[in-house]
Amino acid sequence: MSVAEDEQDTTELLAAELSVELTSFIGCFGGGWTSLPSDGVDLDVDTTGLGNLFGPWHVHGRPFQIAMRPTGRREVEIGTPLGRWVGAGSLLWVVDRRERIDVDDPELSARLSRLAKTRRTTFRYCTSCARIVGPEDRDGSTCHDCMSRWLGVVF
Repeated sequence: MSVAEDEQDTTELLAAELSVELTSFIGCFGGGWTSLPSDGVDLDVDTTGLGNLFGPWHVHGRPFQIAMRPTGRREVEIGTPLGRWVGAGSLLWVVDRRERIDVDDPELSARLSRLAKTRRTTFRYCTSCARIVGPEDRDGSTCHDCMSRWLGVVF
């Protein structure tokens, strides 16, 4: 399955889970949703190792800007995805600034915009490749890809 197919499938599944028409969902939340990588452990993961107690997180944007997961028939929990390195090659994703909101709330779009804007303030352009990257994918002003490619740094 290609990335575009995965994004389409995830977006369609979220719309269906929230009982929202796909075009309405995309109009409010945007398209291109994917599953949040789960290599690490989120704060609300079941300690028995059985998985996330409240359901999986999904993310929007590249770099990730907003995290969301349905929590009820027409309710979502939204937040800011934050990547933290917890060892060599281990990126742990957690979701910060969480809030629950009904999908019919007239403030939904404004709240989503505020969260995305907060996250985007942490993005920077890599001085080597001019690609925009989140703080978890760079050291200083150079992205990890360029540091590996041009400077021989192993992450």
